[in-house]
Amino acid sequence: MRGDDLRPPHRPPALPPLVADLLLVVAVVGVFTASDPGVNDPGYRKGDVLTWALLVISLVALAFRRWPVPVLCVTGAVCAGWAALQGTLASC
Repeated sequence: MRGDDLRPPHRPPALPPLVADLLLVVAVVGVFTASDPGVNDPGYRKGDVLTWALLVISLVALAFRRWPVPVLCVTGAVCAGWAALQGTLASC
C-alpha cells in the first residue's frame, strides 16, 4: 500500500472570505425578513409580488455593503415603502 492512496478526496476550492461573509449575511437577513411576508395568518395581508420584490431589492442592497450610506438609504426606503403598504405608518 502506497502513501499516495491515503490522500483525502478532492475538495472544491474555498470561497473567499468576503463572499462567504456576504452569503451568510444575506441568508440570515433573508430568512428572518422573508418569514414575515410568508406568514398567512388570518387578519394579516398576504405577501404579494411587490412585497417580495421589495425584499429582493433590500437583500441585493446588502451586497453593496462597501458603501453603507446608499445601502442604508435603499434599505430604509424599501422598509418605509413596505410599512406604508401595510398601513403601519398611518397609525404613527
